[in-house]
Amino acid sequence: MAAAVRLAAGRATARALVLSAGISLGVCALPFRFTERRGGKSRLRLVGEGGEVTLTALRDTGDRLTDPFSGNPVVISSEEALAPLFSLRHRQILAATAKEPPEIRMARLGKGFCLIPLRTVSGNVLSLSGKVSAVYQDGQALGPCRVVFSREPIRCEGCSAIIGGDGI
Repeated sequence: MAAAVRLAAGRATARALVLSAGISLGVCALPFRFTERRGGKSRLRLVGEGGEVTLTALRDTGDRLTDPFSGNPVVISSEEALAPLFSLRHRQILAATAKEPPEIRMARLGKGFCLIPLRTVSGNVLSLSGKVSAVYQDGQALGPCRVVFSREPIRCEGCSAIIGGDGI
């Protein structure tokens, strides 16, 4: 009889453990479900005076970077990916000043370019940014936008740009 009680208790304990693990997993997964709704990917088409580019952007729910002048969200991508948006003169300046500090680059580029403070894993930096005339997110026209030049190419989950979790 004692063996039967131990066996029954063992099964009850195993059931309780499985049930408890399932509930715990469900509770832990809830925040990720809500994050996924805001996160994901977007297709961006950016139009500037030099041309246009199409990028796949990761919607980063932790990205709160905005244009300090308008307060609008920005697009972050590599200089290489964003360069075709600007005039030939601006592309030449960007290429010629690639190793110079962003303050000097901004002064040489002139109107339409500014510095945006950016907090990264490696610390706070000033990043060069430029203005484009139009952005389309998943086919929807959103008007002008500021783009921030990342020092490194963005390669995350097949994306070449980052935007805030709520989009542009």
